[in-house]
Amino acid sequence: CSLSAIPMGGGRRKYEFLWADWPDEERRNILALLDRLERYGKVPIVTWSGRSADFPQLLKAIKRLRIRPSRGVLDARHHVDVLEFMRANVRLPIPKFSLKDVAEYWGIARRSRVADGREANALYAAYRQERRGKQKRRLQRKLQRYCYDDLKCVVEVVGRLGGLA
Repeated sequence: CSLSAIPMGGGRRKYEFLWADWPDEERRNILALLDRLERYGKVPIVTWSGRSADFPQLLKAIKRLRIRPSRGVLDARHHVDVLEFMRANVRLPIPKFSLKDVAEYWGIARRSRVADGREANALYAAYRQERRGKQKRRLQRKLQRYCYDDLKCVVEVVGRLGGLA
């Protein structure tokens, strides 16, 4: 599951899922993502823990699928890892900087009932094994809500950090 927020102008964003069950779909999604990165070249890539999670997984998939990204599309871009930034620059009266904990501290609502990444991984494993269409779609929607919540939380946290400056 990959989710992107595309700037639309006037402070609006378009949230879009790139979901793949098969290598050809994954390849198509990665190519679409790389295309978006080229189109929005001056907009930074913003992640929560992306240096240790998102980027290594993306780079592995690019290598596995033998995709040749446009020269420097990932390396040359400005990447902001919000978790890394917070650990180095922000102090809050909470014991850890999980996205859920930071969002809760700032009163950012989450709609998903998925507790954390571990539960999301277990749901994804169940999704991959499920054969019934209705149950499979239900699991997919549950995972998409979780991913959507995470992305919206990152966007909101970045907004709150901007308010501190």
